[in-house]
Amino acid sequence: MVTPCQACGKGPLEAAGHEPVDLAGSPGRRLTARCRQCGAEKVFTFDMSQVHEAKAAGAGQSGLPLINPGKEPSRAIDPAQWLMLFEAIVRAADQQTDPAESRRLGYEAAQCLEEALKFYPADSSEWPDESAFFSEATLDRFRRHKHLFARTRLVDLRRKLPTLTEMERRLSGQPAKDSGRAADQSRKRRWWPFWR
Repeated sequence: MVTPCQACGKGPLEAAGHEPVDLAGSPGRRLTARCRQCGAEKVFTFDMSQVHEAKAAGAGQSGLPLINPGKEPSRAIDPAQWLMLFEAIVRAADQQTDPAESRRLGYEAAQCLEEALKFYPADSSEWPDESAFFSEATLDRFRRHKHLFARTRLVDLRRKLPTLTEMERRLSGQPAKDSGRAADQSRKRRWWPFWR
């Protein structure tokens, strides 16, 4: 969804099929993607060993979609792509009529922000290093729209959403910790139109 087509430079790419593969003894997945604009196909191969290790250690046992169980930044999607994915998922959540699906998409969107923030230096720098961007296109987007990548902006967006733990609790159907009027108001308020 966030990787431009190498043939036409557009996209988006859509998954056309996937299968497990062995990568020298490590689990992997081969994904075939097709460009929606020109139809060109590209094959991606992903190393899934860290995903399997995290599941064995107990990450993602709630059955909810887990984007990246580790603390290291992604090596497949850079900060600009995580922000594009966040925006696409927020738009999809806004169009949902099913509240459960909207909450699930919100959980995925929140994880995208968490993933983008993993690219920022530990010293609380306001900007990611240019080396965090994987392609000229995303680096150019960073350079032209640097204000969109400010750490304080991302942290502020993240603060407007419930914590991942709270989202997991809601998605798993656990009862609310608070009661009364505050709980009633939080049920009525849509979480995703934070930009309004």
